[in-house]
Order: sequence, then C-alpha cells, then structure tokens
Amino acid sequence: MGLDRVYVQAKNWANPVSGPDLSKFFCAMDLQGASKGVFVTRSMFTAQANSFAEKSMKRIVLVDGRRFARLVIQYGVGVTTIRSYQLCRVDADFFDETAD
Repeated sequence: MGLDRVYVQAKNWANPVSGPDLSKFFCAMDLQGASKGVFVTRSMFTAQANSFAEKSMKRIVLVDGRRFARLVIQYGVGVTTIRSYQLCRVDADFFDETAD
C-alpha cells in the first residue's frame, strides 16, 4: 500500500457487506484524507461491493472472513499451532544409480 495514508475499517458482521456499506467507507476515507483503504469483515462481500471497490477511484482492498483466516494463519498473528505434520515422499533421483 506504500507510504500513503491508509484507512482501515473492520466489521464483525454476520451479514455480507454491501455496496452502500462500501460507499460510506469511501466517504469516510475522503474525510480522513486517505487515498487507500482496507475493509475487513468476518463475513463476505456482495457482488455490488466487489464492483464498487474495483471501480473506485481510490484503492480499496477487501478482506473477507476466509482471506482474513488465511492471512492470520500464514503470518502467525493471533493464532497458536496445536499440532503440525510433515509429509514426505521418496526422492527417486537420490537413489538413481546412473546419476553419477
């Protein structure tokens, strides 16, 4: 997102975030002088909201519940690993006698 002012809004909503919700976010960004924004929700975004974000003159990144879960797991933020598994397969090249 660079060094620009970024406006962030997070909602713990069960219902999808709609286009009018994004329009309000856009106006709030203007009031804060932000050219970029991140809207996070535990639910999802409607097609209208996705379209609004894509067509917006400002860069708006949408993070739904699934993407948020993947990000916190990927970066280890606010999660604890309970059990981890290592999956191995035989490296056939290692045992190939014609390799040398």
